[in-house]
Amino acid sequence: MHPKVGERGAEPQSTAATNALTVQAKELVAHFFKRFHNVETSYPTSKAINQAISLITQYGIDQARHIVDFAHTVAQESNYKPQTFGGILQYTSRALADYEHAKQRSQTAAREREERRRLRAEEELTRQYEDYRGQEIDRLRASQTFLKTRFQQLLDCHPGAHIEEHFFLHREGSLGHGRRVHQRLQDLV
Repeated sequence: MHPKVGERGAEPQSTAATNALTVQAKELVAHFFKRFHNVETSYPTSKAINQAISLITQYGIDQARHIVDFAHTVAQESNYKPQTFGGILQYTSRALADYEHAKQRSQTAAREREERRRLRAEEELTRQYEDYRGQEIDRLRASQTFLKTRFQQLLDCHPGAHIEEHFFLHREGSLGHGRRVHQRLQDLV
């Protein structure tokens, strides 16, 4: 069906995407001029914009920016100064390989950071456990010393009681030992 006179036809749905792509392409060309010619404001040609659109659609904006940055670094080494955006396209293959290597290095570094973080967390947990364990051992030793002292006081107060001293020495450190000593002391009191 054709639109009636005075009515606008439906615009293609891809207009917004095309506009966004054109904006990205203009920004990429502006990035080129900033890097290579230290120019803040640029007036890209339609050819440069189309070349940038081609890079972005083939490789994505991140890789397209990397191509510009890589080309700038490599061109400085050879004193090459491209005057147009198209002058950097010769670096595309090398730039993409460098991008992949950089990505792998970044992923490796991230894995190494995560492993170091995990090891630090594990060491911290181990340290906390050892601190807790040491405190508990000190607490148990203090309790044992208190019980031995209290037992001696009870022996001194009840000299006729037939309590063998080896009772405290027998199987010290066992779980039931503290309960047996406590119950024995309660029986004496």
